[in-house]
Amino acid sequence: MKQIFFAILLYNFALLSNCNLIGTNQSNNNQGGENKSPEILVNDTPYKPRNSDKPEQVLIYCDLTTSIKQNGIIKISEKLRQVLLDLPRDSVVNIRLVEKNLLSDSPFPEMLTPTRCEIPDTEILFKKVTAQKKCDEKNAPYVKTVEEVSSKLKTLKPQEDISCIIDTLESANDFFRGKDKEKYNFRLIYFSDMIEQCNTNSIFICGSKNQPKKADILAKIEKSFNPTYNLNSLIGDNLSIIITTNDNPNYRCLPLSEQKDVWVSVFNKIGYSNLDVSIFNYTQEIPENLRK
Repeated sequence: MKQIFFAILLYNFALLSNCNLIGTNQSNNNQGGENKSPEILVNDTPYKPRNSDKPEQVLIYCDLTTSIKQNGIIKISEKLRQVLLDLPRDSVVNIRLVEKNLLSDSPFPEMLTPTRCEIPDTEILFKKVTAQKKCDEKNAPYVKTVEEVSSKLKTLKPQEDISCIIDTLESANDFFRGKDKEKYNFRLIYFSDMIEQCNTNSIFICGSKNQPKKADILAKIEKSFNPTYNLNSLIGDNLSIIITTNDNPNYRCLPLSEQKDVWVSVFNKIGYSNLDVSIFNYTQEIPENLRK
């Protein structure tokens, strides 16, 4: 009789050990096989934990420019998947493409992360296992949507001269301005090589015959970029720029460290001081405060 009891106990323990909450890091194996760019931008951003108890309004821009090629888009889709699985509960997620016409409909649906699951604090393993099973069933539709979004992104093709990143900043400001700041934290995420390739905006363009100088770009930003909105007042430091590898040899641009300086000057114009900008996540990897 005792042998049967211990066998049941071990079985329940094994079940509990195998139950995984949504958002566990399932992409480490994928990332381990990535080819890193020869130039690595070290993320010196101080770690700032995310307030996971409060849901978020999340706006994600994916930059599918020709400077990153198809392989870069596959890498974006893999990292996007992990970020989506690690978002706080009861959050609202919108994914948009960086393109010329920012009013175009997104190819991705608005997503709602699952409500929080309550796992009972009890020594009775059966109750924990049952509660975890119900939680996994409730999470399943969201996980399925995440997989569909990631798969669809992989099928999209790089586009020429659509990377109007500066224009997306005002679009993001308009997006968050209509949301409930009391109920949600606001978060803006970019998956991009942060190379401006936009016919309507020539502040920061790179190409085979155009290798700009940092000083010239900074001077042009100072003279020509005069926004009337303040993004800092809406989202604060909840901004992450996940740099994608520029693996297209037809495009040359600034070193990543100089490129970051250029974008710091842009963010200075929309309400951020240099000190504010130093806490942005500007990195080639998913920053810690976007992980569970």
